[in-house]
Parts: sequence; C-alpha cells; structure tokens
Amino acid sequence: MLRCQACPQSRFVNALCSEHSRGLEHGDIEQLISREGTELLRRLLQGYLDLRARLECKSEEVVGADGVVRRRWWGLPAGMQPLTSCSGR
Repeated sequence: MLRCQACPQSRFVNALCSEHSRGLEHGDIEQLISREGTELLRRLLQGYLDLRARLECKSEEVVGADGVVRRRWWGLPAGMQPLTSCSGR
C-alpha cells in the first residue's frame, strides 16, 4: 500500500488501514479515530486560518475599540508551523 506521511489526512487513513489497527478492539479504534481525527481537524482549521490571514487586507497599524493605535504582528507563534498541502505548495 502506498503511504503518504506528509499529508495529515493520509496519516489518518494510513493509521486506520494499518495492519496494527486491524487487530484492535472496537473501543481502541474509536480512540484512534478520536485522537487522529481531532489532530486532522486542528490542522485543517489552522490551514484555513493561515489562508484567511494571507488573503485579508494587512495594515501595519490598527485602532482598537478604545481608540488606541496598535501595531500588528504577522508571524506565527514560536513553535508553530504552517500547514502545507500534499503537493508541497
């Protein structure tokens, strides 16, 4: 079976299709789906948020509801990595 480790959705499918998972009990499969499914959803949401951030109009300064001018910071928090597609784009 061809495996793609770079894609979060493929990692999820690979985990379900593995020889190891074939021997698991029903409850263990539910835990696997819960754990890997939550990670997949988290990465999809992060990818969506990254896309929105790239597409929105960026301004160096913003004015808060309190009238205070603040500078925006456009980087990812330390340790965070942007989600990349299967094709590496």
